[in-house]
Amino acid sequence: MGNFMAVDINTFSFPVKLRSRVFRAGKCSLAMLKRTLPRRNRVAVLIQNDEDFATRQILQRAAEHFSSIGGITFKISSFEPTLLNIGLFHFRFDGVLLSGGYRDMAGLFARMLPTYDVDPRKEPNAMWNWHYVISAVSPITPQRIDEARVRFANALSQLSTLALTRCYIFGTGPSLGKAKLFDFSDGYKIVCNTVCKDREFFLKVKPDILVAGDALYHFSDTAHAQTFLRDVESRMNVFCYPAHFDPFKQGPYVGERDKTRFRGIARQQVRLGK
Repeated sequence: MGNFMAVDINTFSFPVKLRSRVFRAGKCSLAMLKRTLPRRNRVAVLIQNDEDFATRQILQRAAEHFSSIGGITFKISSFEPTLLNIGLFHFRFDGVLLSGGYRDMAGLFARMLPTYDVDPRKEPNAMWNWHYVISAVSPITPQRIDEARVRFANALSQLSTLALTRCYIFGTGPSLGKAKLFDFSDGYKIVCNTVCKDREFFLKVKPDILVAGDALYHFSDTAHAQTFLRDVESRMNVFCYPAHFDPFKQGPYVGERDKTRFRGIARQQVRLGK
């Protein structure tokens, strides 16, 4: 574990009820004081000093890639987690991402800040958690959701002028290879995920709407995701995706042409186009 030292909050000699009150009072005091300070929009990415090279490289690359998205700066950090350091930590950052041994302190950090596990070796949803912390620190505004709904409704209105009576939905299974043999011009075409990489398919089918929503394969720093976004930019006009990916789609790694075109933002509690 190197220089890492774990803190067990249950080892203090206070009675359980009193300890709980002390923590609540301390948290409230820190929160009140923090509200008087300017917002930093900084998120710490905690990596142990003795972390293996591959893990450190993955996290550093992601931190560099996600920095400035949503106006947030991701800072690689490591520190001795004493109670004093953790208290000061609350003032320096607006969120924290954990890896390695720091994952054991998730409960303690979560008492003060939005806290997520991004250890690429142990957390299956690591890439999703980068987006979740962005949403927590710099949430999408209701105005942005309303604007997306209006654009989506306008796009559907334009499509409705075609007066088609069918709708074809294309997945990514092996049968997709046979789609080029058929004529789908009598219906609306909805495609998903990395279908857009097949240029010949797109020229033949001419999809109306693309939907995608995976953090790792569609909205990340990986080569696969970056290729996907370039394909979307060059081939689609209507692209629907979950709301928490919107800061990423507005970020510096997306082409200017794509930023100016329609993107529908879908949320479970919002029925777009209705």
